[in-house]
Amino acid sequence: MPTIIISMRITNVVFIILFTTFFFNCKKVETKKKIDQVTLDSLYTLNDNYPVNDVRRYGVIPSNEVGLHPKLKKNKLDVILDLAESGYELVFPEGYYNHSLKINGRENVKLKFNNSAFSGVVEVRNSNNINLLGDLISYVKFYTKESSNVNLDNLYLKSNTALSGNKKRNLGCSIHSGSEKVNIKKIVIEELASGKELGNVKAAFICHGHNNEPQNINVDTLIVKSSDRHGVYLTGSKLSFNYISIDKFGLGERKDTNPMEGGIQGEQFLFSGLWIKNSFDSSIGKVVINNKNSEGVYSINFDVGEFFRPTKIDSIFLIDNDTDIKERILKRSGVKYKSLIRQND
Repeated sequence: MPTIIISMRITNVVFIILFTTFFFNCKKVETKKKIDQVTLDSLYTLNDNYPVNDVRRYGVIPSNEVGLHPKLKKNKLDVILDLAESGYELVFPEGYYNHSLKINGRENVKLKFNNSAFSGVVEVRNSNNINLLGDLISYVKFYTKESSNVNLDNLYLKSNTALSGNKKRNLGCSIHSGSEKVNIKKIVIEELASGKELGNVKAAFICHGHNNEPQNINVDTLIVKSSDRHGVYLTGSKLSFNYISIDKFGLGERKDTNPMEGGIQGEQFLFSGLWIKNSFDSSIGKVVINNKNSEGVYSINFDVGEFFRPTKIDSIFLIDNDTDIKERILKRSGVKYKSLIRQND
């Protein structure tokens, strides 16, 4: 009889735990429901002349300081992200926003941009199901880390020290450790800066992260117009690019460039147009690298990899191959290409 009583008590305790967990999970789901119109108008709305999905309704107006929301006492862009996470698809009208756009610890966010330019970084960290649609511009950089299901249409990384929040040229696009299922239709990188204080700025487009490399990164078109350091650096698995164009690379300061994560000291100074290292089960359609106005060491640097899970490239075009810029292809690089065409400009 005591055994039966103890068993019943244990069963009751388990039931209580399960019920409590279910109850709080339901409450958590409830908090993610769309904010109702009454609450929206009473707490969030600052100018009801704009429609519900327009960020200007909530005080985020191009060319104006973002500042704090007067009712909610928090940054207005955080308010925008709260609304987006609750189910609203918000639109940033064309213009210049003197602020960074940092999406940290968020999920199920959809934002639409219409040549919307931010003075600071556009960043996605520790987030899931983030959709940044339309034409998005940053004057500092784009960065992702520990995030999945991140989708962008068109990303433009522009250089203008007068408009940049840090008063520097652009710092490029970094797909960092823990990034997974990142899909971008088009990236245009106008310029990559260098300098003594920019040791971690290593490539205009860099996919990296030692022991936690990015996976399932898909970019249809990647255009690098100019880079002070490497053009494109790729490491990770299941990376896919349809078209990569690198017009100029290796133009800037070398000695203060920090090593790649998990890399060998010194190799970071050998600026390359396209550097592929430990990239597995990946594919690239067409690569065009212009050596004419570049000052790097290698046009292509196909570093260590694994032949049984290679990076496959359909075609490589090296323009103005009369320069002193070389090609480095290791026997155990793991990069396989169908054609490599060297042509003079």
